[in-house]
Amino acid sequence: MTKEAFADYTASKHGTASLDEAVSELSREADVRRRIYDRWVSEGRLSWIDARDRLTRHLTALGILVEAATIATLKEKVAAREADVENHVLRFDPNEHTEKVLDVENQADT
Repeated sequence: MTKEAFADYTASKHGTASLDEAVSELSREADVRRRIYDRWVSEGRLSWIDARDRLTRHLTALGILVEAATIATLKEKVAAREADVENHVLRFDPNEHTEKVLDVENQADT
């Protein structure tokens, strides 16, 4: 594996993580930022306003990814459910069910 400089990393070339992996990474990074921003502000490395704005944008991005992951999961479940319904409809034999209904009706008449 060739080790290329991280400065050369781009989303289009290297952004191949799954949605779940991206959510996990943004969550991990948010936890890191929550721990270090107060220290950085007290050390003068970052203003409180910049820290707040960066964390707000980061958490917004995380929320958008979580929402996208939820929508993707729901779409998968709907597609699976539709496939189940389609399979059930294809297996349905109206003659078989009609004969059973007629048998029950005949038994009721006797």
